[in-house]
Amino acid sequence: MNAEFARFAAAQAQTDRQAFNRFLASKGLNVADAVSKERAKQEFMSLTPLLDDGVAGVAHQALAGAVGPPVTSITSTVWKRVDMTHGGIPCVGTWAEYGAWHLMLAQAVAAKGEGIAYSPSVNRDGHRCNASTVQMTALILDDDGTGDWFTLWAVLMSLGLAALGHRSGGHREGLPKWRMVFPLAAPFDTSTPESVLAWRSAYASARTVFGALAGLVGPGFDPATDGPHHPWYPGSRRSLADSPREVLQTHGATLNLAALLARLPPPLLHQGAVQREVGLSHSGLPPRGPLPASLEGDQAASLLELAFSEAGMLGRRLREGKLAVICPWNQSHTTPLPSGLEASSSTIIWPSTSAANLGGFSCAHSCGSPSVELVLDALPSDAVWRARQRHIGADRPGARFSPRIEIDPRLPLLPVHLNGLGH
Repeated sequence: MNAEFARFAAAQAQTDRQAFNRFLASKGLNVADAVSKERAKQEFMSLTPLLDDGVAGVAHQALAGAVGPPVTSITSTVWKRVDMTHGGIPCVGTWAEYGAWHLMLAQAVAAKGEGIAYSPSVNRDGHRCNASTVQMTALILDDDGTGDWFTLWAVLMSLGLAALGHRSGGHREGLPKWRMVFPLAAPFDTSTPESVLAWRSAYASARTVFGALAGLVGPGFDPATDGPHHPWYPGSRRSLADSPREVLQTHGATLNLAALLARLPPPLLHQGAVQREVGLSHSGLPPRGPLPASLEGDQAASLLELAFSEAGMLGRRLREGKLAVICPWNQSHTTPLPSGLEASSSTIIWPSTSAANLGGFSCAHSCGSPSVELVLDALPSDAVWRARQRHIGADRPGARFSPRIEIDPRLPLLPVHLNGLGH
């Protein structure tokens, strides 16, 4: 079993958050243009670390020993609009009602980046951040075209595990995109920085287990969705011309996450993740300095500007309102910026072009232009929390856009204790 454990640990390392950057470094690639980066990404996505029989064997044995009691109910926090980072509403319902909610929203229409967001969590004050997320009640995994779900469903049904799967909004023939929800046997505490780190570690292990059992290629399930605050979107279709998104649900046993972890080798978390959560000093990052001129009034500042400022990673002003910043993935660059040096123009943020006022990010290294949520997830969680508070305080009437959601009025409404969200 020691050999199989070593292969499982290797597969986990080859599919973690930093795996792509390590892949580029091992090839001696310094990807400066989009075409070369996309070519390297396609090569990376074709790797098969999760298809190792030994890895699948460890995964199946661990999951077979992690079958919990039958699922009854599930608690979530729901935000009525994707762009809302506060005002989350606690929702409690039976497992069947949770499935009915997803089935209803699968027939809704929501443009990309719009609609409802939710988290399977208990939240202390409705703010969508790690500091406000007290417990996780389910594990959600996201697949973005690395394989389909049929093999995994067969395993889950053979073990009698409860699960809900739905196609994502961007799913199409030839490019399967889907998510899986596993209700937990017991809530997972995330009320402290240390417990958030424990959740990220547990998530990494579970992601490897289910990715191996699904037979996924490349990184398998998305490694960047491990934050307790991560917003999830029900699988709504993108236009009225699209078919309703497919939703499958099984009733049965919950996932005993503690038992699963006890049967697996511990993951090796990237040092940056440890530094983000437990407040250690950030290697290569300058101390927090005074706010630049663009932040003298929070009203004009985007959420990214505020977050980089709170983290002490904001640099000088550039042309056209852009600002130099220290890249959150600086230590993964081929040539990391040494400690004490100012942020260079190779990593920048720029003013927001939307009413939500989130801002934009770009790095000339292999990091590219990830989403705002991914950038925030890579920054120190306490800095992001403070930035969100300032950003909320800077909201102005009419500064939020209205999501375009259309739902067939003939569909049944949600149960009262699910607050009627989604109609």
